[in-house]
Formats: sequence, structure tokens, C-alpha cells
Amino acid sequence: MPSREVRARLDRVRRLGITGVPVFLIENLPPLTGSQTETTLLAALRQAAATKEEHRDH
Repeated sequence: MPSREVRARLDRVRRLGITGVPVFLIENLPPLTGSQTETTLLAALRQAAATKEEHRDH
């Protein structure tokens, strides 16, 4: 039987509608599913960092 943590993570995946792999979950951005280019992943990481920085400044 899966642990509570595993069940909680599976519940999150189901709520997000994820049905395939790979999946990249980066901060509060929509999930990136399937194969992604380096450019797409870098843009997502930069967006997450910028959002985090904005929230820290307020």
C-alpha cells in the first residue's frame, strides 16, 4: 500500500490532468508534458524565477 505522501502526489497528478510522461512541474506554472526543448525548459525556469522574485519583493 502506498504511503500518504505517495497518495497525495498521485492525487495532485490526477487533479492536474496528467496522463503521460515525462512531466515537468515547475513552481506554479502549468505542467509541461512530453518531450521539451532546452529552450522551452529554460524559459519555464526563468519565468518561475521571475515570478518568485516578484513575490519576494512585495
